[in-house]
Amino acid sequence: MTRKMKLVLSWLGMYVLCTVFGFIDTKNGFLQAIFALFSVGFFLPGGILLYEAVTDKDRRTVRIIRGISIASLILTMVFIILNALTLPSGEAVGDRMNALLIIVSTPMFSSQMWALSLFLWSCLLMGSFFKKTKKSK
Repeated sequence: MTRKMKLVLSWLGMYVLCTVFGFIDTKNGFLQAIFALFSVGFFLPGGILLYEAVTDKDRRTVRIIRGISIASLILTMVFIILNALTLPSGEAVGDRMNALLIIVSTPMFSSQMWALSLFLWSCLLMGSFFKKTKKSK
């Protein structure tokens, strides 16, 4: 198994773990701190993948990470708006929309620090835009 595949699988595993944590409602400060650590750690495999793709000039991987980042940011915005619009619809509809929001923006809910999660997604997105360097003669 290549290093790249290990990073992809660890990123996927962190996604599943953070999604599960997003559905757990806790007031325990220790558990909240653990969830926050895992949520920030969620971005580590993606950041390493992006760094290695940029240094290796692997455009395909960079585009994939860019697409994932754009999709997460746009879907998060859409589902936050839809979630707010379902307020008059009742608790059952709100619960379903909230569950969809948790799935779409996983580390945001498990960390309970929405701005940090959105910032880190934006960092991955901005890191995926790099300029070609000219070779020295």
